[in-house]
Amino acid sequence: MDDWLPGGVDGMDGRMASARLALSWLGRFGPGTTKDLQWWAGWTLGTTRRALEDCAAQPVDLDDAPGWVAPGDVAASSEPQAAEHQPTDPDATDRQATGSWVALLPGLDPTVMGWKDRDFYLPPDAAPASDRNGNAGPTIWVDGRVVGAWGQARNGEIRLHWFTDVSAEATAQAAVRAEEIRDWLGEVRFSVRFPGAVNKELLA
Repeated sequence: MDDWLPGGVDGMDGRMASARLALSWLGRFGPGTTKDLQWWAGWTLGTTRRALEDCAAQPVDLDDAPGWVAPGDVAASSEPQAAEHQPTDPDATDRQATGSWVALLPGLDPTVMGWKDRDFYLPPDAAPASDRNGNAGPTIWVDGRVVGAWGQARNGEIRLHWFTDVSAEATAQAAVRAEEIRDWLGEVRFSVRFPGAVNKELLA
């Protein structure tokens, strides 16, 4: 541990550590629900609620459930003029400039695993990207949603599987990403620790 963290672990109080972890999760994945954080951290409901309280998480209304964000991520006032104080997305301009974006993410990537309730980025047709316990295999993303899965065949080929129709541009971008992964891996072969339900069909 000293090689990774000089001085080792300092013996932080468990309650303080939980609050700090909850705050870090909110900073990366918020807004999210109590259930999301409980699932991600593997805590009891009581520990989860206490950690959210201890880190001063702020409540917000999500589409179908109450949620939380990190302190300062929303204006405290509900007055209309408070909207100008809402945080802005620093990447929005870049996305508008570059148009559609495509990514091939590995299994258990944090982007996929940050929430228990995933309807906002995982359409029902894409459910086979995960196993029955919610562990995500390698996924294909287009514009912030899971639309496919991918895997490496024994000959090194990167195979793509689509759960839904996408544009020709997105299909072409995904093919480019697949070739980049194949070139990067070279002769390396890997197996996925928690393959999605589609994995067997994909690599048959």
